[in-house]
Amino acid sequence: MADLAAWRAAISGRRLTRRGALGASAIGLGGAFAAACGGSNNNKTTQSVATAPSAAAASASAAPATSAAAAATTAATTAAARATPAAALAASQGNGKAYGAKAGDKLSVAADTFYTTSNQKKGGTFHYNTQYAGFTAEPNQAYQGDYVILRQVYNGLWQTIGSSGALVLYLAGKLEEVDQLTWTVRVRDNVKFHPKPPVNGRVVTAEDVKYSYDRLLADKTSSFAIGHSFLDKIEAVDSSTVKFTAKYPFSSRYEYHATMIVAREAVEAFGDLNRKGVGTGPYMLDGEYDPSATTTLSRHPEFMVAGRPFPDKLEWKHITDQSAQEAAFRSGQLDMVGRNLPKPVADSLKSSGATVSRQPFFGATYLGIKCDKKPFDDPRVRQALSLAIDRKELLNKLEFGEGNTSGPVTWSLSNWALPQDEVDKFYNVGNYQANLAQAKQLLAAAGTDSLPEIELLSPADLPTLANGNPLVAEMLRNAGFKIKQNLLPLTSVVRDHLLPSNFDLLIMQSGEVEDPFSWIIPYASKAVPGASGRFGFKDDKVDAAVQAFLGEFDSERRVQKARDAQRVIMPTYSAQLNLFAGWAYTVQKPYLKDFRPGGLVSAYWQFDEWLDKA
Repeated sequence: MADLAAWRAAISGRRLTRRGALGASAIGLGGAFAAACGGSNNNKTTQSVATAPSAAAASASAAPATSAAAAATTAATTAAARATPAAALAASQGNGKAYGAKAGDKLSVAADTFYTTSNQKKGGTFHYNTQYAGFTAEPNQAYQGDYVILRQVYNGLWQTIGSSGALVLYLAGKLEEVDQLTWTVRVRDNVKFHPKPPVNGRVVTAEDVKYSYDRLLADKTSSFAIGHSFLDKIEAVDSSTVKFTAKYPFSSRYEYHATMIVAREAVEAFGDLNRKGVGTGPYMLDGEYDPSATTTLSRHPEFMVAGRPFPDKLEWKHITDQSAQEAAFRSGQLDMVGRNLPKPVADSLKSSGATVSRQPFFGATYLGIKCDKKPFDDPRVRQALSLAIDRKELLNKLEFGEGNTSGPVTWSLSNWALPQDEVDKFYNVGNYQANLAQAKQLLAAAGTDSLPEIELLSPADLPTLANGNPLVAEMLRNAGFKIKQNLLPLTSVVRDHLLPSNFDLLIMQSGEVEDPFSWIIPYASKAVPGASGRFGFKDDKVDAAVQAFLGEFDSERRVQKARDAQRVIMPTYSAQLNLFAGWAYTVQKPYLKDFRPGGLVSAYWQFDEWLDKA
């Protein structure tokens, strides 16, 4: 409790959650949102901060306790992070067959895919909080707060699991590769939609798969569609077989976001899927989706995994305020809270009988740079931005000292990331004064006096990023940049600034995705298939390195080419300049069993949890 009190005093009353960010796959959003591509702007209110607090005030607003005990904890957790991210993830998420899988493996989802426990109990209501604001139930437009719930309602054909690169097949019963441009999918036998009108529990067919993919590709407002732009055509060969044809070889074709399979008659009956939906997932919407309060769901009686799910109902809440989350957990209104809790908050909830777990968070806080806008078209200015930011200090103040600096692929995606020592050496972590001096020299050479005022934009409703704004602003000012801070609602940041490329600098968060493609593609120009070019950066060497990765199908060589691409990307200091990534904390009641906590997208597809209550 002492750590919690010190931490709260240090952040001076600002409610700082560990994360709060929508992860996103780089596709279309240039790495801004992994589950969040699209959606609607539901909130037009704005908060603009024209000036930053002093360096002392900024430090006071976000700094955790700097006691010897905290320093020791930081050192220990940093060492653990560097040594065992993959092991920590596997240990925390289950003992099923999925966690012994490797790249190239294709596992059919079953009762033992994630857990092999026994004596599970059926019944009860699982009370869960998404922690993120919700927007829509439309799968092609969903944001993070929606996406966690929608993974209970819908299934895709498959999903990459962890950093292994293995696939778990959901609606795909069989996946066969004809060649690098063609593959076929046999729909899993006898998978049924929810027994609700207008679909009424009918069996999923190849036509449903074709319809869902065609519908996605036709949605020009969905960034998921950009990520699937490699597809040429989807054909229903017969009632259970789908043939996919690509425009060009694309080795990340399975790894990217799994398209949710929907029924045509549901779309036609409802008009859209913004509030209603019928899928194949373990739970069914009882009524309409409520993105601002509570949504209830009931178990799908004929879910494709026999005997699953166990709880009769799910009650999903959107409680975004951290104090309210804690109070709801302590009072028993929630069975778990997690993935974006600061360590001291998670530890403090142990007194409520909570079990605390920690997993590598598959995301990174980044500085988005509009590289085709002056002065950022000058590589000296971009390098000065990077040098001016004290990554270690941000980790200490925003992540309670836990985690690591991040290269283009975050450290938690250990199979694909560069060695941590290499990343730290490149950014000269731990030698900030030397970095700052070099930043000033670069700006002097670029012409400091001619630098315009630069807007630093962050979402006001994502606390880690909002709290990071004054810290980064003060660091940049110390180097000689003229910074205007601006905090806006997330919907405005995405719709009015990120998507139309209307910004100078952004503090955002990427990630929660397992595929390396989503991490590497933001640095490519529009000339590279699947790239949005939203950051306005173009470098022929980077494009060539990214294309070399996308064109490589051998598992081992793909890893090497992903790392080669990162080594070409880093010296450009461009686009999505990843800064750091932390750990994900989860607290849950002791009676909640076999829930897979995790800081990544595949953990959203849950059907094993059960309640050990009398």
